[in-house]
Amino acid sequence: MIKSTFLRSTGGLCRALGFLVVALPLTVWGQRGDEPPKNLKVLPQGTDAQAVREVMGEFTRALDVECSFCHVSDKENARRLDYASDENEHKMVARVMMRM
Repeated sequence: MIKSTFLRSTGGLCRALGFLVVALPLTVWGQRGDEPPKNLKVLPQGTDAQAVREVMGEFTRALDVECSFCHVSDKENARRLDYASDENEHKMVARVMMRM
């Protein structure tokens, strides 16, 4: 009884923390609001920013990595990521795996 009560009481907290782990890097590292995504090669052209953030959030959770695992820093502002850049080899590997 105590264990199940604890799990129920902390479940919401864990979900909230999980959301912050995904949402904060997108904000802190420079997601530019609802600017249309650039350089989509696997996801359909015209996919909106929110849908891309959701897909990328799933990858970060499933792979237990941060956005910077596949995305490089912006050349003008090192605190932001350049999501459109193809300079990181991990991004190429991810695209291959998405096509499988």
